[in-house]
Amino acid sequence: TADLIITNSKNTEIALKKYFHVRSDKVRTIYNPIDLERVIAKSEEGVVHPFFKNYSQVMISVGRLAEAKRFDRLLRVFSLVKKMNPEVYLIVIGEGDLRPVLCELAVKLNVHKSVEFIGFKDNPWAWVSRADIFVLSSDYEGFPNVLLEAMACKTPIVSTDCLSGPGEIITNGENGLLVPTTDEEGMATAVNTLLKNKELRRKLSQSGFNRIDAYGISKILPQYERLFVSEFNQ
Repeated sequence: TADLIITNSKNTEIALKKYFHVRSDKVRTIYNPIDLERVIAKSEEGVVHPFFKNYSQVMISVGRLAEAKRFDRLLRVFSLVKKMNPEVYLIVIGEGDLRPVLCELAVKLNVHKSVEFIGFKDNPWAWVSRADIFVLSSDYEGFPNVLLEAMACKTPIVSTDCLSGPGEIITNGENGLLVPTTDEEGMATAVNTLLKNKELRRKLSQSGFNRIDAYGISKILPQYERLFVSEFNQ
């Protein structure tokens, strides 16, 4: 058996204790690190796309086109937002088996002309930094690094409050907006509120950026070092 289990979120730690009866002294949580310098530098590179034009606003999301990420939910939310704000567009970065199904849903919702699935990108951060809002629509996560990366790109976030991770990264109303996973109308309202309120977008993005240093490699790596010293040098 393992001497120690390291989880990447508190909710995962809780689940291990509750459902797998792992002893409390055998589990520690250390959050995933991100390479802040690289993400920030890459986010400043230029991208060109017709959605990035004057008087339009862009929502963006990044992830595998898989069931857990619930891009079908994102498309339905976007269709509601589009009714409130005709000059909004959606870019989705990522590949997966559900791409044909999602493209068909975009047509069914009559938003296909305002949505583009642009596939995998070596530098997604340049795209995220250009967007007005980052949206995470997942049913569940392990620990969504993509939220940390959006914060590093200074892009305000609307996210489902799913297990696990978003609620540990985001303080609702302070550095992002959290919405219950089943509340598509609530998510659309949150997105539309941000789109209409430039000052709120600025506040959330700046607060998120101020917090991101806690997840940098220079802060996370010492946690592993201290853990190994304390646990394995006894």
